[in-house]
Amino acid sequence: MIVALGDSISCLKCASSYYFYNYQCLLSCPQGTYPTSGMLLYPQFTNRNLITFKTVVLNHLCSPCDSTCATCTGSASTNCLTCSTPRYLQSSSSSCVTACNSNQFINTSLGKCSDCDSTCTTCTGLYPFQCLTCSGSYYLHTDTNRCSLTCNSN
Repeated sequence: MIVALGDSISCLKCASSYYFYNYQCLLSCPQGTYPTSGMLLYPQFTNRNLITFKTVVLNHLCSPCDSTCATCTGSASTNCLTCSTPRYLQSSSSSCVTACNSNQFINTSLGKCSDCDSTCTTCTGLYPFQCLTCSGSYYLHTDTNRCSLTCNSN
């Protein structure tokens, strides 16, 4: 089975089930890259002198993600699936951010921004007892960190 076309040092083109990355043929694209198609300019030399570039069309090419993404579906900063530290995924825009929206918290276990409970304006977690401030006509009960429609009578 031919895995690659090229010389014994580097690949120029991979067999159909492989992805071209860094002059190697791989079974899948490494983290920080995504599968795509494109062209590669390959230098051609004569007696160690560059004479021209050869264009090679590749159907299974691994291209780099945006630097903020750990994994992605494309090259833009809005194509992230997971983020590079210290960033967190903002799911609504598929982008990686260093701070979440005010009605969200950093969910470190999932590596993304997650929404607060609907009664909270700001929060430290997902649950209704993790509110810091309240939405609309809700009142914060500081002893329980919950928001309710009634105010404490203390």
